[in-house]
Order: sequence, then C-alpha cells, then structure tokens
Amino acid sequence: MGAMVNPRHDDNQGNDRVNSKSLRLKFARDTLRNQLLPHVSVKEGDEYKKAFFVGYMTYRLIQAHLGRTQEDDRDYYGKKRLDMAGTLLAHIFRQEFRKVIADMQKLLEKDINRRKF
Repeated sequence: MGAMVNPRHDDNQGNDRVNSKSLRLKFARDTLRNQLLPHVSVKEGDEYKKAFFVGYMTYRLIQAHLGRTQEDDRDYYGKKRLDMAGTLLAHIFRQEFRKVIADMQKLLEKDINRRKF
C-alpha cells in the first residue's frame, strides 16, 4: 500500500498558508470597503474615512450614554427631508440634458476640426 499524504503536512504548506492568508485579507478588505458603511467613500485608500466615521459614531454613543449629550432620533419623521417627485424628476432631467448638450458640443467640435460639415 502507498503511504497516505496528510494534506496538512505537504511541501507546499508554507505557500498555501501565505496564499490563504492573502486571500483572507483581500476578502476582509473588500468586505469592509463595500459592505461596512457603504455610504462612506468606498475607493481604495480611503479606509481612514470609514475608521474616522466609526470612531465618531462611537464617540457620540459614549457621550449620549454618559449623559453629556442628548440622544438624537434620526428616524423621527419630522426630521425627514421630503422632495416632491416633480422636483426630483426635473433635477434628473436637467442633469441629463446638460450631459447631452456637452456630448453634442464635443461631437460638433470634433467634426468641425476634421472639416466634416
């Protein structure tokens, strides 16, 4: 019978650990970047912004717990900002229309510079 190879003790164990560790670190960084507080910047290298925000939230929580500041109720309906659908649609239309005008202007300038008119 051939000898059984223990997968925990083969020659590539060191390399597997390094690859496994780097994959785990990459997964953890990606998860923190994209899943934790996604409204805070998710660009690579901007992790300090999330760390600052978590620290700020912790500070606010401790201050409220110690009674130094009042708790705020961010979910209170009176504090919500409501915009009407027409206003929101008008804003989107204005943005998209400006993009179309800018694109048309670039295309016309390109055609004029090539003398294709």
